[in-house]
Amino acid sequence: MICIDTVQTERDYVVSLSLVVDRYMPEMCREDVPQTLRGKRGVIFGNIEKIHEFHSRYFVEALAKCENEPFKISQCFLKYVSYHNVHMDRAAQPI
Repeated sequence: MICIDTVQTERDYVVSLSLVVDRYMPEMCREDVPQTLRGKRGVIFGNIEKIHEFHSRYFVEALAKCENEPFKISQCFLKYVSYHNVHMDRAAQPI
């Protein structure tokens, strides 16, 4: 049951990230965005696109493969933690 909950929570997280990336981020490009917010997309949303990419392309699929095998879930977290840290640190650096 815990494995199923973990996988479902990750799926829900990906849906939430998708909502932000697909619906809220494009709002920053509208012409009627207040002047104080213009050009602040990176400040407001940070590296959420990279986080979304990681979770939707790699992590949720890897967790889903372990859904019925509790010991493999922990291995999945250990496998991807270093990948996540390297890519998220790089994505968080200013351009």
